[in-house]
Amino acid sequence: MLKKDGQEVQLQTMQAKVDLDLIRDREAELKQLEQDIQDIACIFRDLNEMVVEQGEDISKAEENIDAAVVHIEDAKQELVVAVHYQKKSRRKMFIVAAVVVVLIIIISTLTALFWSNKVCYKNVGCFENSNPFDNTLGQLPDSPDNIKVKVYLWTRENPEIASQLFYDNTQSIADSNFDASRPTKILIHGFMSSKDEPVIANLSVALIKQGDYNIIGIDWSAGSRQFYPKAVSNTRVVGAIVSRLVQTLQTDFSLKLSDLHIIGHSLGAHTAGYIGLDPAGPLFAKTDAVVRLDPTDALYVDVIHSDGAPFEDAGFGTMSALGHKDFYPNGGQVQKGCPPPIKTTVGQILTGNIKDAFNSVSCAHDRAIWYYIESVLTNACHFNALRCSSWEDFKGGNCDSSGPRTYAEMGFNSENTNATGTFYLETNAQSPYCITS
Repeated sequence: MLKKDGQEVQLQTMQAKVDLDLIRDREAELKQLEQDIQDIACIFRDLNEMVVEQGEDISKAEENIDAAVVHIEDAKQELVVAVHYQKKSRRKMFIVAAVVVVLIIIISTLTALFWSNKVCYKNVGCFENSNPFDNTLGQLPDSPDNIKVKVYLWTRENPEIASQLFYDNTQSIADSNFDASRPTKILIHGFMSSKDEPVIANLSVALIKQGDYNIIGIDWSAGSRQFYPKAVSNTRVVGAIVSRLVQTLQTDFSLKLSDLHIIGHSLGAHTAGYIGLDPAGPLFAKTDAVVRLDPTDALYVDVIHSDGAPFEDAGFGTMSALGHKDFYPNGGQVQKGCPPPIKTTVGQILTGNIKDAFNSVSCAHDRAIWYYIESVLTNACHFNALRCSSWEDFKGGNCDSSGPRTYAEMGFNSENTNATGTFYLETNAQSPYCITS
């Protein structure tokens, strides 16, 4: 009995110990839970502080954004005002420039009309500003000393370094490589140009590569870089000097006129032209034939029109037919790959980009030169043009509807066909310009 009671006591003691251990474990777990709760509370406190700080930052950011919006609106208003004044300033500058040009024209015209109507220069003759030479607003040509015409000769013996010739000094020609048995090409540049521009510098190289020629370049840059009406007038003295030069080559060196071709660009085409590369239009419209390029200037006259847009649209050329054959690539007014002249040029002038403006204007004007140069250098493609009464008829397929179509080649080989008239064709926008059929 006692043994049994002892066992029960022992069992109760062991159970109490187990219960005590469980209570201690629970107590430890509770303490850990309490610690975890405290840690979580700390985390929430930190999060709360962060939210408060972010809220303050967001509030500040919103305030900054509101302030920025205000500044932007103010800036927009200021920009609108600035653009308004800039436009007014540009208009004033344009008006002032126009007034200055008009005044210059009026003053120069009155001066020419009241003080002088005729000038005479030794060895080149006399020049008047009366009809039919009344297309220069009264301007009379400068003297040969002021125009400073220089004559250069390239041949296959001296393709790179030109010899300088003097129209009134036969010895300078005798000492050069000029050979009258070879065909002779005379190249004349135009307004605001010189011998370093494409019609002389590049075309002379192309012709030397193509054949055995005397290439003569006429540099009248001092006379061409003048007020436009004065430059127009100066072409008459340049023409007289070229005529004296040709007479000397003919009488003293046996040059045959049938072996002579004169190629002029812009004003140079009116100076003494057989081949006119985009002849200048301003001040030559509706003038007498004696004043400008026309079919009576030579046995054969051909013309390439590349910038015949109206002058108010910044066109420097003419759409008037002036030769036995007149070629109108891309219609003759504007050329593919060139910027719209008036829109581009006015913007460039108003922003002070005068050089870019001149390049934009001259793009189509100079393209006639590059077409001709390409026709000299290549036999792989031909600038075949179709005879037609207008660009609209050409585009509509209504050319020579009454008979067989007539074609002529624009450029160096234009003499290969006897057909005369107006011819139209299309080109590429970049070199090579000739479209391969």
